[in-house]
Amino acid sequence: MAAACEITAAEFLQGAYRQKLVLPRCSLRQTNRLLGGSLPRKSPSVRISRGEVGLRPVKVRAVVSRDIGSPVSQESKLVGRVAEKVVHFYRIPLIQESATAELLKLVQTKVSNQIIGLKTEQCFNIGVNGDISSEKLSVLRWLLGETYEPDNLGTIGAIEKVHVVRRPGSASLSDSQIAEFAALVHDRMTECIYNQKLTSFETNVVPEEVRYIPVMEKGRKALEEINEEMGLAFDEQDLKYYTKLFMDDIQRNPTNVELFDIAQSNSEHSRHWFFTGLTCPLDMSARDLDILFTAETHNFPCAVAPYPGAETGAGGRIRDTHATGRGSFVVASTAGNGASDYGNKFGEPLIQGYTRTFGMRLPSGERREWLKPIMFSGGIGQIDHNHIVKGEPEIGMLVVKIGGPAYRIGMGGGAASSMVSGQNDAELDFNAVQRGDAEMAQKLYRVVRACVEMGEKNPIISIHDRAGGNCNVVKEIISKRCNSNGLPPPPPAVDLELEKVLGDMPQKTFEFRRIINAREPLDIAPGITVMDSLKRVLRLPSVASKRFLTTKVDRCVTVILILRRCMLNWGAADKGAFGSKSYGKASCRKALTNLCVAKITSLSDVKASGNWMYAAKLDGEGAAMYDAAIALSEAMIELGIAIDGGKDSLSMAAHASGEVVKAPGNLVFDQVGDECPDLDDVSYLKRVFNAVQNLIEEELISAGHDISDGGLLEKLLEVGVSTEVIGEVTASPVVELKIDGITHLTEETSVLRDLWEETSFQLEKFQRLASCVELERKGLRNRHEPSWVLTFTPTYTDEKYMTATSKPKVAIIREEGSNGDREMSGAFYAAGFEPWDITMSDLLNGAISLHEFRGIAFWRIQLCRCARLCKRLGSFNKLMALLGWVPGPNVGGVLGTTGIHHSQDLAPVKYCDDNGNPTEVYPFNLNGSPLGVAAICSPDGRHLAMMPHPERCFLMWQYPWYPKNWNVEKKGPSPWLRMFQKC
Repeated sequence: MAAACEITAAEFLQGAYRQKLVLPRCSLRQTNRLLGGSLPRKSPSVRISRGEVGLRPVKVRAVVSRDIGSPVSQESKLVGRVAEKVVHFYRIPLIQESATAELLKLVQTKVSNQIIGLKTEQCFNIGVNGDISSEKLSVLRWLLGETYEPDNLGTIGAIEKVHVVRRPGSASLSDSQIAEFAALVHDRMTECIYNQKLTSFETNVVPEEVRYIPVMEKGRKALEEINEEMGLAFDEQDLKYYTKLFMDDIQRNPTNVELFDIAQSNSEHSRHWFFTGLTCPLDMSARDLDILFTAETHNFPCAVAPYPGAETGAGGRIRDTHATGRGSFVVASTAGNGASDYGNKFGEPLIQGYTRTFGMRLPSGERREWLKPIMFSGGIGQIDHNHIVKGEPEIGMLVVKIGGPAYRIGMGGGAASSMVSGQNDAELDFNAVQRGDAEMAQKLYRVVRACVEMGEKNPIISIHDRAGGNCNVVKEIISKRCNSNGLPPPPPAVDLELEKVLGDMPQKTFEFRRIINAREPLDIAPGITVMDSLKRVLRLPSVASKRFLTTKVDRCVTVILILRRCMLNWGAADKGAFGSKSYGKASCRKALTNLCVAKITSLSDVKASGNWMYAAKLDGEGAAMYDAAIALSEAMIELGIAIDGGKDSLSMAAHASGEVVKAPGNLVFDQVGDECPDLDDVSYLKRVFNAVQNLIEEELISAGHDISDGGLLEKLLEVGVSTEVIGEVTASPVVELKIDGITHLTEETSVLRDLWEETSFQLEKFQRLASCVELERKGLRNRHEPSWVLTFTPTYTDEKYMTATSKPKVAIIREEGSNGDREMSGAFYAAGFEPWDITMSDLLNGAISLHEFRGIAFWRIQLCRCARLCKRLGSFNKLMALLGWVPGPNVGGVLGTTGIHHSQDLAPVKYCDDNGNPTEVYPFNLNGSPLGVAAICSPDGRHLAMMPHPERCFLMWQYPWYPKNWNVEKKGPSPWLRMFQKC
């Protein structure tokens, strides 16, 4: 039997374990060097429970509380025991003045208009083992210091939450008002409310007692009771099978842990009983790297907690990508609104997405609405062709789980996601939602990537993404080779033969009946004009501008994407409410019309991911999904394209206001009359697709756009907004629509654009400061093509530098969980340097010295706080000064670069408006920098602090746009390469 153990990514990097995942015992003999160094050891130090890192050293007030807890659980591998003390650091304020003002208005409306002011503070709780030295206390003050004040308010709410300020003599808030206020600013999924200072990190959580369920005595009744109590989502066939399994076959009572375990492993979420067909194997390819596509869908977590739910989807799909075969590479993703934040933190570019809304009361009285929202995230990756097929586990190999500590969250998600929302106990639903940790995911991915980059020496034999949690991950990876019975005493909580609970399970059967829904013909109000209809259509979220989505996602990290597109794919057609067969074929049509304006090798090379989101277990819905699947299958066979993967979420319904609300079948839009447009002639679509491909090859088409939700007129306007050209070119910025010589519409383009943008700006106010949103909205009316000035011709780095046997070495220093180091390395390499990937742990452990490097890009804080490194850094800087690193800048240029507005650092140039003038106005100036300053540099050029990311656009194909009059090669170097060459 394989040995199973659980470690963290940090321990893996430390070299504490030499064989990882499913690995042969001879692998990874130099793990630390392979991964760029190990992490700091678990010496007595500090643990920060919550908070952000500031950058300016000021006075800090520290308060020490004594620990009253007991030793920490074995769940945490990074901290061996609970801290003996908790040191509290306070910072005022937590949020900006403008954000506080907006919050005050909301509080006065929702809680009490007697509240006259708000002040916010941030509390850092730091656990220390033993006495904390004055030196360490000084380091903490410097590290966390930003805007601290010695006098602070007491914490009545959660860390990082808002505190109420009351005037002397004013009435106190009631307990109910305090609760209302806390609910307003507190997210139960990710934060806890503390009524007093935290004195210990001990949770005092006691594992639930393992108990036996009396199936032998009470039979099926016992399973029904525990099914209801624990929310196991056992259906009729499950109850029948497990009753027989334990009463007749195993002949003993199951434990509650065993039932919980098999509920997750065999849930619809993990096993997909509706779709049990095998996926098609990838085609053979002569290339070393094959293209990889993964998709993740779910609905339950987002219904309970939108942000953690979205993180679960995006993070799960990323793990799906790099857990394919024997490991693979993450490239880019697509996702809907809400699922972008995780990719930003992880360092994965999000290059397209969607936003869908729908709600309708059918003529029959049935309510159809996405109360249970769809989370969809798709990802593109690359996989070494030799790593596609997982290896066979062998006796003696180690099964190792890597990642962060296992917390008591996300428990029962597999079973809960297979139920109708509202059917389960609310507390069970809450416990079943996972929380995202993109930083840990980044660390884990670097481990996998380092192994994969070893090529034929890849030590990973098989890898699993942990779908279904602890209950599923180990069983799936060892089920073919190992039995889990016969474990030594004490009696185990789980003692089941895998074959009986995971292997040869009986196939489920489902009986459906078709329901014909009542329909009503389209009724258009008399006198309605084209403009009246257009106003409604342009405001629909599925049709309107997606600016609120595109402006918050990182589209350029990794710099391997061409043009960094900002236009979104508008999603598939919607017809499921009144025609399952029609929408099945229409979704195929929609996908191909989206694809046809991109040149591909052949239509037969198109592969699709089929993701089914349906309330399939409810009356009539299973038959509707079956009809859609058959219609889609027939259309795809005629077109010569195939589905080679996918997923299903078949509990798309929710209890609300005493009724069951079904979501429309996936890919669905509002009904237009009592008939749905259908794809009557599949062969015609095939001919159109091939014709467009031929026109592209002959360079007769420069751009294209499919007609979808908004219809022909809306798509013409959409193209006109971006290109300022619609139909015949005229000097007037007016859209005029005539049919048979009769004018039906005359309106300025700017007015129609504002209508199209209106919904996006309204949604943006929910996630940004209203003042910033208003500035952007007003500024949009005066936007025009930017006046970028290029004062030189970019050139490639001289060949003598690129082919030199001894190149200047540059240390690209990264920290745990960081991203962006690879693109920085790429920019320096293109400039003729030899970049090295160095981790902070390399330097702190003395594994590498800065002597041999001519330049560094580094994380300032830890370097400056380590005496040994700071001393070395001083001599290193002198070396740079003696060699004259920066000979002089090219001045007078106004160039575009990538701005990542979450950073607090300054950047190399001034923020300019469309006219090329320095500005403080949002959104040109993302971080409110005074006078538009976006760069600070030391007089001798040795130190450069920057906020934008020129390393993300050092080649022209990385630019999303540039002026036509620039004298540059489309696939050549960009002006920003000169900055690196000047080094």
